[in-house]
Amino acid sequence: MKKRNKVLIFSLVLALCAALFSPAALAEDTPEEAPPYTQILISSAEEWLAFGENCTLDAWSRDKEIILTADISLAGIDYQPIPSFGGLLRGEGYSISDLHISSGAAPSGLFGETQEGAQILDLKVRGSLAPSGDGSTVGGIVGRNRGLLQNCSFTGSVTGKSRTGGLVGLNTASGMVERCQMHGSVSGKSMTGGIVGRNEGTVQSCRNEGSINIESSDPTLNREGLSLSSLLTAAEDNSLSLVNVATDSGGICGYSVGRILDCVNQGAVGHAHIGYNVGGIVGRNAGFLDSCRNLGSVSGRRDIGGIAGQMEPHVDMVLTEDMAQKLQQQMNGLSYLLNETVKDAHSSSSDAASRLDRIAQSFQPLAEAINGSEDPAELAGQLGAMFGSMAGISGQLNGVASGLRKGADTLSSDMQQVVRQLNAVNTTLSQAIDAAGSIGSTDVLSDTSQENVDAVTDGKALSCHNQGPVEGDLNVGGVAGSMGVEVELDPEGDLSGGLSSMLHREYQLKSILQACTNRGDILARKDCAGSVCGSMELGLIYGCYGYGSVESESGDYVGGIVGLTQGVVRACWAKCSLRGGSFLGGIAGSGARNESTGTVSTVAECRAMVSIPRATQYTGAIAGGEDGSFSDNLFVAGELAGINRLNRAGQAEPISYEEMISLEGVPSPFRILSLDFRLEGENVASRVFRYGTGFGPEVYPEIPEREGYYGCWDVEDLSELRFDTVVNAQYLPVVSALRSEASRSEGRPVFFAEGSFRDEDALEARQVETEPLEAIAGAAESVLLSGLRGQLSQAKNVSEQWVLDIPADGADSHVIRFAPPGGEAGNTVIYVKTAGGWEKAECGSFGSYLTFPVNGSTAELAAVETTQAWWVIGVYALGALLLLLGAGWMVHSLANKRKKP
Repeated sequence: MKKRNKVLIFSLVLALCAALFSPAALAEDTPEEAPPYTQILISSAEEWLAFGENCTLDAWSRDKEIILTADISLAGIDYQPIPSFGGLLRGEGYSISDLHISSGAAPSGLFGETQEGAQILDLKVRGSLAPSGDGSTVGGIVGRNRGLLQNCSFTGSVTGKSRTGGLVGLNTASGMVERCQMHGSVSGKSMTGGIVGRNEGTVQSCRNEGSINIESSDPTLNREGLSLSSLLTAAEDNSLSLVNVATDSGGICGYSVGRILDCVNQGAVGHAHIGYNVGGIVGRNAGFLDSCRNLGSVSGRRDIGGIAGQMEPHVDMVLTEDMAQKLQQQMNGLSYLLNETVKDAHSSSSDAASRLDRIAQSFQPLAEAINGSEDPAELAGQLGAMFGSMAGISGQLNGVASGLRKGADTLSSDMQQVVRQLNAVNTTLSQAIDAAGSIGSTDVLSDTSQENVDAVTDGKALSCHNQGPVEGDLNVGGVAGSMGVEVELDPEGDLSGGLSSMLHREYQLKSILQACTNRGDILARKDCAGSVCGSMELGLIYGCYGYGSVESESGDYVGGIVGLTQGVVRACWAKCSLRGGSFLGGIAGSGARNESTGTVSTVAECRAMVSIPRATQYTGAIAGGEDGSFSDNLFVAGELAGINRLNRAGQAEPISYEEMISLEGVPSPFRILSLDFRLEGENVASRVFRYGTGFGPEVYPEIPEREGYYGCWDVEDLSELRFDTVVNAQYLPVVSALRSEASRSEGRPVFFAEGSFRDEDALEARQVETEPLEAIAGAAESVLLSGLRGQLSQAKNVSEQWVLDIPADGADSHVIRFAPPGGEAGNTVIYVKTAGGWEKAECGSFGSYLTFPVNGSTAELAAVETTQAWWVIGVYALGALLLLLGAGWMVHSLANKRKKP
């Protein structure tokens, strides 16, 4: 009975479940599915172009699924970008090749723009894009992306002016670029990236293998006719046209206020000594970077970083819809007034016209970006960039106004209108800051980077790693070139303090480098070089690691973590070799006071193990300069003190190497010391060694031979090594004629030895007491000698006797050049001492020098002065005369005999 009841109950439960989960029951709670896509198969260029024509209506593609079924070539087609796409495109791994765009379409790409919700999947594109016109918003696949690009690639070249990317020109807040690749080259003037030009959305798991702005974007600047010193001078006094110099260039993205996650750059980024805000991942970042890696070389003028050229702080703001519309109208008005002022300036002041041109051209891309933002939240992301622009415009307008000629009434009136409109924009910005709830009663620039650092995701680089070499002129770092606010119209003088006086408000700033690592070599021509950051005007560097070498060729402020800091450096580890002028420190070259906030820099809980082979003054294992606050910093004891030649209890204290490697959390590079031998930048041999180990000459590898050069290593002493050591092979020109220090009264060396010698080799020549003439030249002075010019001469005396020590160069014999004491080579013969005695040398000539061969590494020689043997010549002449007379007599006798019958 019980068993039957159990079966009945179980059956009732099953019936109840079937009723509850039946299709009819579920239908009430299940949302209505989206209607299915209409599939369109495309296999030819004609079908693709027809598809593009249909997309001139933005709504046409929203319910379409486009599927490629073959590779498509667009060869010979003057291609126009597909205006707008809102559906799903499946590339299925096929390619669209021979894409060529030169028309003035904007935005420009295979697609002009994608709508929110659009998807482009598994597509390969090959071609070249260089649209005419303003060159704004150019991408190899999409000009402006509001949808998803996934598993796509572009191969070729993309050229634009503003917002130029290998795949996408502008990735908006709703845009997503995922698992995409770029191969080729990208060039532009502002916001140029290997994947995306400007990013407001998400770029994830992408890889760039192309080159970014490796050539100067100014056609008037070329490598062959360009003097580096004159270029740097021109940049410093602003006579260089900064309008034509690239700004915001990155291996993945040019400028980002969005998210860049798990991306890798392998391409070269930037042009040596030209360009601002150049980074291996992003040129300028106010968004979030996470787990990105750079393997390529990075070069430029100022603010050059292995990950980010400039870390710009995130600014908290809130925009209502009304405020957004108001700001857009004001920006349009300011743009219009600037352009009108430029027109009037051309007829009034050429100097003012050129400066106003600069302002208008640099301001235009920002005005377009603000005007093109439809969503207030999306527009708020643009405002961080506006701060620098507003400060730059204010400064530039003041410069124009001060240079105006008297009586320029029209231009003065224009300027007044521009200034009024600029003030209106600043007022709206202030209201946006007020709405963010960050207003205080005082005019203070507030840096909140330390507050809940793990929760911050804007204005931050987290767990990013650089392995590529980074080179620039000022503000050069392995992770970030600088941390501060960009003044876009004055890239030579970015100062965050100017914003406070402009806006007269307190606002929040966040700029953070956290758990980032640099292993690349850092080289700055002038000031501010750091293994993690070059110049830090604000923000926080937390838990970062600096390795490799950091050098300033002719400048100051070099640090194992940061060159010059006004911010906070905490819990960082540095193991670096530093070279520079003044202010070199294992953690910070120097701290400083932030005049805007009244606060001083902080260096706390950091650990250092550094070597400083070259410096002039102000050096320390923690910091070179004394400014700032220091606490709980430790370093490996050695030749360096903690802070400017002084150890400070509780601030910068020395510990032994054994104590250092026993600390909690010590990174593995502190435990591993390496000896590397490099040939032209590549490792040819490596050894891991224990602290204090020494090596002998047997560890040096052989250097391959190179004709006309000799190879040598730049470090000769490898005893008791206590730091990572790099020994570089050098090829130096061989010395084909090694001179002696011994010289004649007129300064000529007495000897040269011909061979293949090294620069450090020395030809030793020692004058010794002469032996008797008979012992050298023969039994008596009557010995006849064959002179240099084939004349008969007679040994007169031994004028000099020398011993030569010839350095080894691999040859068994050498030709020696000898300057005779009287300067006359024809009156001197050379005898060389051999095992069998003195032997006369076979001499030649080299100018006024006698030349003769010697064997071995040591040679002893004697210079014998001669005189012409006139008596011998007389004997020869008499003999010749007698021979002639005898011959004549014989001829005469023979003739007489023939006459007789």
